This record gives sequence, C-alpha cells and structure tokens, in this order.
Amino acid sequence: MTSPWKDEDWFPPRAYQEQLARTARLYRRVLQRTVPLRRPDGELTDIEERMAQYSDDVWSFFINAWHVRDWVQNDDSIEQVARARIVRAAEDSRALCLCADLANGRKHLALRTRRIGAELSSVRAGWTTASKDWLLELYLTLGDDDRERLVSAVTIAFDGMREWQRIIESEGLPMPKGFPDLSVAPNVREPICDTPTKGRGD
Repeated sequence: MTSPWKDEDWFPPRAYQEQLARTARLYRRVLQRTVPLRRPDGELTDIEERMAQYSDDVWSFFINAWHVRDWVQNDDSIEQVARARIVRAAEDSRALCLCADLANGRKHLALRTRRIGAELSSVRAGWTTASKDWLLELYLTLGDDDRERLVSAVTIAFDGMREWQRIIESEGLPMPKGFPDLSVAPNVREPICDTPTKGRGD
C-alpha cells in the first residue's frame, strides 16, 4: 500500500513508514518533560493543564505505537510472509505488549484482554529553587512486575520504539526518514511533588 501523500519528509512513501513516522513524532513529545514555571507574560504556568496535555501525548504515543502492527498487517507493499513475521514478533515483544495494554486500557476504559497488564499510577511534577522549569514524569505500574515499583512512561516508550526498529530492520525494511536515534536511553528524573492519578486499566 502506497501513501497518498506527496511530501516524503512528512508522509513517507510506504504506509508502515507513515505510521512509524507518526509514532516517532509522538515519541518526541513524550520526551518533552520540561515546562517553564512562568509563562511569557510572567504569570505562573497552569501546571495541571500542562500535565493533562502531557498525559494526552503519552496515551497518543502508546495507541499509535501499538497500531504500527495493524498498518504493517494491511500494508501490501510488504510481502505477506514478512508481514506475518513482523506481527508475530510484535505480539511476542514484552515492550510492545505493554504498549498494547496501555493503549487498549485507555481507549476502552476497561482492559478486557491483558497481554501483560499495565496501568497509569501517577503523574508527577516538581521543581527546585535552582531551576526555572517544572519537571514532568508520568509513571505506570506493570502487571507482570512489582506492583509497588513505578516505571516512567518515557522508559516504556523508548523500549517500544527500539523494538519496532529491531523488528522492522530484521526484515530488511527501511525506517522512515528522521527516525530518532535510540542508541542511548533517555534520563528519567525524580521530581519532588506527586499528583496521584487513578489508573483506568482494570
């Protein structure tokens, strides 16, 4: 299946690349966790609104990351046997199954079919006197792990992106132009304030 769009910088020529590129743009938003304490007019930033916006970006990433699978499955520019291998590899990947549980739990409110089990635990924001920025993190608990251990959404997103790169490149297929460098994992910061958020994945 060929993308109908003409500008290959924004819309790559093959459908699976288009979905990967969209997921990569959302991944970059997930990495943007620094928010100025004050707006340009000098007023304090509405941090609760910004946390809600950041949460939207995170959930959009997980939904789009998991649905690369569907775009591959329906992309007839990839040989059928290769499509089947990619889909099977995605379904066998712990990192991508976490993305699937987070995506489906958020889309449908209730997660009826658990691959691993993962849900939102809290959104946290903090600042220090030496900084002019809020530092955001969104944390999750993982159903197949210690339920008391919090894992940053950034970490799960990074792992999911690396898995897609590994799976796609193992079939000799090109990644979209401008796909992010995943050679080094992003830092996860520990903010000092906590805004608990009830999980909706059960």
